[in-house]
Amino acid sequence: MGMGSGTAGSVAALRSLSDDELIHLHDEQARHTVVGVSYYLEELARRDAARQAEALVDGARRLERASAESGQRLERATWVLVWLTVAIAALTLVNVAVTVALYLKG
Repeated sequence: MGMGSGTAGSVAALRSLSDDELIHLHDEQARHTVVGVSYYLEELARRDAARQAEALVDGARRLERASAESGQRLERATWVLVWLTVAIAALTLVNVAVTVALYLKG
């Protein structure tokens, strides 16, 4: 006895089935099976879980994009600060040179 004969097969056999084979076996058994309300509630719960998983994946993708964009903005801001620091240092050296020149001139 095994899959397709009305009895359950092993977990290994079940996992080895393709999706199409599993759907076929389900459809065969469904013809002779009476289901209760829990069957429909379980399907609704499965669909809810699938939607939640998709929402989590979408959220993670949005967060990844936002993080990458934020990193790019931070890198640009860092370079602006580097160049401003260089400019301030250069202007400070010019100021010191002018001050020394005026002092020596007298």
